[in-house]
Amino acid sequence: MPIATIYQAAGFTPNEAQQQAIQHTAGPLFLTAGPGSGKTRVLLWRTLGLIVDQGVKPEAIFLSTFTEKAALQLKEGLRAYLGTASTRTGTPYDLSKMYVGTVHSLCQKLITDRRFHPPGYRPRAPAPPRSSTTWISICTSPVPGMAGWQSSAMMN
Repeated sequence: MPIATIYQAAGFTPNEAQQQAIQHTAGPLFLTAGPGSGKTRVLLWRTLGLIVDQGVKPEAIFLSTFTEKAALQLKEGLRAYLGTASTRTGTPYDLSKMYVGTVHSLCQKLITDRRFHPPGYRPRAPAPPRSSTTWISICTSPVPGMAGWQSSAMMN
């Protein structure tokens, strides 16, 4: 089922820059955009496209943003739109193993998961191998070490 079908059902019409970011599937994407430009919405639709159109398993996606408000919007939007996709295709989508949250909550989770273990025992970080993981992140300012990421600028 093409993601455009869900766009129509939701009344969403992306602009050209948003459409390019949503359709980008060749590795990570670094978005630079101002407040109110639709970063969270683009992240939501890009994730839906990866799951519904590209067949990426939700548990292979790490979805992070900087604000709890945006993280909540992502969780709620994914549940709603994947529900629409499930109804139309009959394919169930399980989001229970997918990480959706803020960068800060992920760091806290990593620290907490590694904290209470016997001396000398250090468990692996709770993240799937890079080869099977799709990393998606939205940033609004330049980040050191982002060389090699495709950049997409969105305008209001």
